[in-house]
Amino acid sequence: MFKNYLKIAFRNIIRQKVFSFINIFGFTLGLTVFIIIGLYVLDDLTYDRYHPNAERLYRVVSNDNTKNWVSAVTSGPLLLLLKDEIPEVKASTRIGSFFVRFHLEEAETQDEEQDPIFRRSYVTGPGFFEVFDFKILEGETSAPLEDPAGVYLTEETATAIFGDEDPIGKPLTISFVPDAFVAGIVEAPPTNSHIQFGAIIPMDINVNPVWWDSWENLTLTGYVLMEENADPRIVNEKIVAVARANGMSEVFTPKLQPLLEMHLNSSEIRYDAFNIGKNHKSVVYGLIVIGILVLIVASINFINLSSARSVKRAREVGMRKVVGAKRNQLAFQFLTESVILTLIAMLFSLAALEILLPHLDNFLGKHLELDILETPLIFIGLMLFAGIIGFVSGIYPALIISGYKPVKVLKGEFRTGKQGLLMRKILVVSQFAVSIALIAGVLIVLDQIRFMQSKDFGYNRDHVIVIPSFDQNITTQSDLFRERVESLSSVISSGRVNTMPGATLPTTEVCFDQRNGDEIGIMFDEMTIDDGFINTLDISVIYGRNFSRDFSSDTTAVLINETAYRLSGWENPIGQTIVIRGANVTDVPWKVVGVIKDIHFGMAKRVIEPMVVKYYPARCALTVLHIRIDEVQKCIEEIQAIYEEVFPDRDFRNFFFDDIFARQFGEDRNFATKIIVFAGLAIIIACLGLFGLSSFMTEQRTKEIGIRKVLGSSITQIVSLLTINFIKWVMIANLIAVPFAYLIMNKWLQNFAYRININIWTFVVSGIVAIIIAFITVSFRTVKAANSNPVEALKYE
Repeated sequence: MFKNYLKIAFRNIIRQKVFSFINIFGFTLGLTVFIIIGLYVLDDLTYDRYHPNAERLYRVVSNDNTKNWVSAVTSGPLLLLLKDEIPEVKASTRIGSFFVRFHLEEAETQDEEQDPIFRRSYVTGPGFFEVFDFKILEGETSAPLEDPAGVYLTEETATAIFGDEDPIGKPLTISFVPDAFVAGIVEAPPTNSHIQFGAIIPMDINVNPVWWDSWENLTLTGYVLMEENADPRIVNEKIVAVARANGMSEVFTPKLQPLLEMHLNSSEIRYDAFNIGKNHKSVVYGLIVIGILVLIVASINFINLSSARSVKRAREVGMRKVVGAKRNQLAFQFLTESVILTLIAMLFSLAALEILLPHLDNFLGKHLELDILETPLIFIGLMLFAGIIGFVSGIYPALIISGYKPVKVLKGEFRTGKQGLLMRKILVVSQFAVSIALIAGVLIVLDQIRFMQSKDFGYNRDHVIVIPSFDQNITTQSDLFRERVESLSSVISSGRVNTMPGATLPTTEVCFDQRNGDEIGIMFDEMTIDDGFINTLDISVIYGRNFSRDFSSDTTAVLINETAYRLSGWENPIGQTIVIRGANVTDVPWKVVGVIKDIHFGMAKRVIEPMVVKYYPARCALTVLHIRIDEVQKCIEEIQAIYEEVFPDRDFRNFFFDDIFARQFGEDRNFATKIIVFAGLAIIIACLGLFGLSSFMTEQRTKEIGIRKVLGSSITQIVSLLTINFIKWVMIANLIAVPFAYLIMNKWLQNFAYRININIWTFVVSGIVAIIIAFITVSFRTVKAANSNPVEALKYE
């Protein structure tokens, strides 16, 4: 019996080629998109879950009590005490992350001299291997990181440095680790881990005691592993008590963040560069919705076309019922056809994924794999999933078709019922409501990105290049470099700064006038510049003056921004004093010499904070040049020539200021790109269904078309007649899509401190685009029908 069902199913699939192609191709697209999104989302939802004790791991972050900021760094000494002071803490560790240059200790000949190798490296202590479960594959395992010179490398890093040689015990040259050697090889983290390193280096506090061993300065990332059944809230309270008892700044309060929440719940956390690959939960949830909607659109196609073509199979059903077929047998027959179609579509989809996935890394922003050959259970699971989708999609058409009355069908009295027509209208409206909502979402994301990039952030970004030209504190060379580039005719002005635009700025604790007792100051953003930076970026000085090398007192002077000025309460800010808590935990007075316009030099998604600007050229590692637009290439070549003379041991690099600034919108642009692609595919699937449905409905009205042409109707009138219903459905879909898209996108816009107001014209454009797409799709079939010979149409049966 089942064999006969399969034979009939395949015969119908082959006989109804257009119908089968539309369903299989539409399902293939839908399943491919759904699986890609599913793999992407699964990767995000399983981030950091490879640790056996992941649910007991927490990061120690710091809450700013003056602004309710959360920073991803904490006090170094705090982490050392937690294991001894708090019984519920099984282990703790503190980590600093750097890009470290590695090369062999010595080369026997000049020809064998090795180019330096840069790797992300962690500076940490023995607690690292107690908190995390990274296996040491070779070398010292009993007391790792106890030897201050013993470095652990991943296999990839060891191979890059030593090739096929055994690396254990081999010497390394690391600038801040005397007599460094390879103590062991450690397994590399998986790709879906926020922890990513090429080397692990023992932390020597003497290298940087001001930052690594200070209760006031927060510079290290900290983690704790709790004992089983420990209450995180109680542990958090005890950590705060330890911090207060040992003099941690009252400005900050330690706070525990579960490791498993780091990846998707850290978008508002500052100084979070350690959290590699982090995503925003709104992006992940948005993609889940898109994936489900695309699959629904593909399923709607099948339901719509199957129920519409039911008329064609009415006589078949009638004859089979006359010869004894039962309704459940007929329903099973049509469900079998539905499942076979989706299984075929899944096979095509898996073949497409095998081809596409290796090329989607840039588009997706991560590497995804689907090894169905190595893991047969995945293949079985996907085929089972496809079968379920086919079964669910085929239930309605199967029940409709199997329910036909044989007497009416065989007498030729069967007509499509009003209920069936209503269902098809609802399904078409649903398809295009999804498509219109996706189009609107794309337009809103693109508008927001354009708005952010074109917003006036208080300074000039045009025709400005940035050159990471030197290390900090190389005063003589940096002064010479600036002096020489300023002499170029293609350079309008130059300045120097300590941080890239669009990054999270350093912060510092500030009190106006003086600190009163144990008064807690306000956390200010901090920038360090030279006397040329303000003019180079055309930043307005509202009160007072800019820094000048002619005033030796400017080494203890500051500029503040408008926001800081408003907080101060001063009528005249010039000459006033602020107190800044220094790195050595002492209060230092600074004289205010000017107030600058509010500038948004940090992350554009955040509101402008009070800012203090210091004059310290020796700490400014970036040169900023305003150049003439008509001499860009010439200017860069001249600057490179000067750079290579002044810094002969360094590689020349340059970036356009606008490009650096725009990097912070990379995630949003990627999100927009994903929506554009997936929305386009959803529209293609919807159009396939609309094309098939319009073909069928046009075929049903062939005689009517012939009669109308005989009676004098024009082609335009006939096309309008056939397309008007579809256009009405799309217009109704637009009304449904508008509130849905508005609510979703308005929530997404809340991630931005400065955002657009959603314009009604966005939805008007989305609706018009959908109507045009629908009209073109339907017209392919209706124009052909309208141009047909009416004689042939009247012969049609």
